[in-house]
Amino acid sequence: MPYTTLALYSTVRARLSDAADSRFDVFDGAVPTTPAGAYVVLFPDAGAALRGRLIGEHSLLRWDVRLICVGRSPQQCMNTVAIVRGLLAGWRPDPDRSVSPLNEQDNQASLLKDESNLQDIRYSFTLHYRIHTGRSI
Repeated sequence: MPYTTLALYSTVRARLSDAADSRFDVFDGAVPTTPAGAYVVLFPDAGAALRGRLIGEHSLLRWDVRLICVGRSPQQCMNTVAIVRGLLAGWRPDPDRSVSPLNEQDNQASLLKDESNLQDIRYSFTLHYRIHTGRSI
């Protein structure tokens, strides 16, 4: 049975949450007013139905998720990026199913500095991942 976008999102979130321990927190699209040090915010998309090469109907699903890695310093931010990349590099949510590995996309992101609150400066870097699986009906 193919994955749904919600199942993919839950699986990726669990992978990050299980490994996060005290290194970073994981949030769904919104961040508390005063988060602890490093954190990752997940922004999934709704997926896109694609045509299978042999079947000719929309039998495949392409799903993307953006992970915004945040830290209080450039070093903390880039360390969080390295940890997340290590957790997701070549990782396949379910090796027994027809699910591709989660692949990082080249989004040419740069390290950003948020100085909107000078008492709480944050640095962020956005990672973009994509996966393909059979489409759930």
